[in-house]
Amino acid sequence: MISSRTSQKTHLHVVVLDDSHEFVYLLVFLRVLCPRPRETELSESVERMKNFCSRASLFPHGTFKLSRGILSRTSTMSGTNKEESDDAFHIWPQLKGDKHFVHSLPLSDVYLNNDSTWPWVVLVPRENDMVEYHDLSNEAQMQLMREMSALSRVLLKGWPEIAKLNTGMIGCVCRQLHCHILGRFENDTCWPNPVWGASEAKKYSEEEAKETREKLEKLIKEEEEELLLLKSSTN
Repeated sequence: MISSRTSQKTHLHVVVLDDSHEFVYLLVFLRVLCPRPRETELSESVERMKNFCSRASLFPHGTFKLSRGILSRTSTMSGTNKEESDDAFHIWPQLKGDKHFVHSLPLSDVYLNNDSTWPWVVLVPRENDMVEYHDLSNEAQMQLMREMSALSRVLLKGWPEIAKLNTGMIGCVCRQLHCHILGRFENDTCWPNPVWGASEAKKYSEEEAKETREKLEKLIKEEEEELLLLKSSTN
């Protein structure tokens, strides 16, 4: 929602920007010694805010990079409303949803997607303001590929009946960079069609989620050990 109003008495020009991710910014232009802003100025300000809102929505943890020198960044995700450090990583609440955290890799956090229909993990690189794969540095791109390969091997070890792995960085609903890796079975509910939007998610019970997370974490740690042994043998 974008609204605008001008105070008759104090000559305050206020533009309120309220996007769908619970961030509210208030721009107040003091006009104490100046005439009231003309209607053209008012409409131009609103249009600028609309454009800012459109670009800022790509970065739901905040808008520091886009608004440097204009606004300070605030966040309500932790239940507080204070300025946060530039380096702190934030996962979009829509992306985290009710996923279950499993393990932290050098670049990405691994989550278990809350749909027991398939063994399904989501990798979220811990770098802010990333939308596309190429937004990452060259080194981070290579690291993400290594982690995707490691998680692919983990799923095949843990669920040997998997017929095909599906890997995707779609991001049309949630723009924050993340990667889905899931195992498909020839008798699953929508084989051989894509799984996205094909069926209602079958949520894990608390016990099922705990067991699956522990299974994944054990396999991931084994994969990490193998990678370390391979690296040491090539040095």
